[in-house]
Amino acid sequence: MAVEMKSLVAKFIFDVCRRNNLPGLKISPYWLTLSGVSGYGKTFLARMACTVIQRLSIPSADFEKRDDHIPEKIRNCDYCRKMRERDNDYYYRIRDQKILFIDDVYSDPDKSGFVTNETYDLLDYRIRKWTIITTNKSLNQITEIDNRIASRLERNGNVFFQISGKTYEETIT
Repeated sequence: MAVEMKSLVAKFIFDVCRRNNLPGLKISPYWLTLSGVSGYGKTFLARMACTVIQRLSIPSADFEKRDDHIPEKIRNCDYCRKMRERDNDYYYRIRDQKILFIDDVYSDPDKSGFVTNETYDLLDYRIRKWTIITTNKSLNQITEIDNRIASRLERNGNVFFQISGKTYEETIT
């Protein structure tokens, strides 16, 4: 399980470097989505990917601006709660992050469609910006919820990994 996930993230990171010839050059942003049941280590590995992207995306001339490249991690339900409160400052801060990690997309029920609409608005703005996403839903399940979001997860070179196998708990018992 863990080896499979690590190799997928390693493949993504290698692909980032390959697409951009050498580390340290300007990197073209795209998205990584890690999908699978709870316990696979998606959040841990997404943080690793964010760290690598952060290090590769800071040109040496801009190293004093490295704080601008610190990845922001949000839980999708917390983001949507702030949107219900109409916290526009939070929205603009999150929307404009150079590297954004959205954890647990679609982990909570969305009977009204509010979460889906807010998630779509955020992701639509983030096209061609570094965005790392974790979800318990498969691409087919996301397509059933909102085809607009599903199509963006694989567009423009974005990477969607559906993970299967044993969870961390299953491997230690």
